[in-house]
Amino acid sequence: YAERGLPPRVQLPDPSGAAAAEVHAALDRHGWSPSGRLVHVMSAEIAHVLRAADRRAGATGPDVTVEASPDDGWVGCYRQDGGAPPPVAREILVNHPAAGFASIRRDGRTVAIARAAVDERWAGLFAVEVAPDQRGLGLGRSVSAAALRWAGRQGARRTYLQVSADNSPAVALYEALGYAVHHDYVYRAR
Repeated sequence: YAERGLPPRVQLPDPSGAAAAEVHAALDRHGWSPSGRLVHVMSAEIAHVLRAADRRAGATGPDVTVEASPDDGWVGCYRQDGGAPPPVAREILVNHPAAGFASIRRDGRTVAIARAAVDERWAGLFAVEVAPDQRGLGLGRSVSAAALRWAGRQGARRTYLQVSADNSPAVALYEALGYAVHHDYVYRAR
């Protein structure tokens, strides 16, 4: 980490547990500070998520495409709240043998994205992003459902995701789709 100018970090699952309290105290003594936010790791059965998404979507929803790799519009929508992703982002995003990239386009612009990666019976749902001027319209639900439908066709039956605990709209969406918190984690940095 030092050679790359990066601070070392430690991820602590279930930061409220007794064992974690001891680790936090030890890290405090050695100058490791809390870094970032509390993160929920949530999981669900894909079939339950898709049924809930279909109930909420009604008769019609937006057209969603799922591709084997992200195009420029998809990458342009990725992490837009944090600025443009670095050039290496595309390499990292496709560095999985079974990944699907869902997107919604309106007026020639990519306005919502999601990525699913399948490992046997599990699908990770990542990079759910909606353009700020398109939020609250159900697009996050639509791209997530499309990515998970794709994952189900690849053999996945269960899904997991990670979301900042303080991202109330996202947490509410995932709970409405049937996700439940499996565990939480935090980072500490030296």
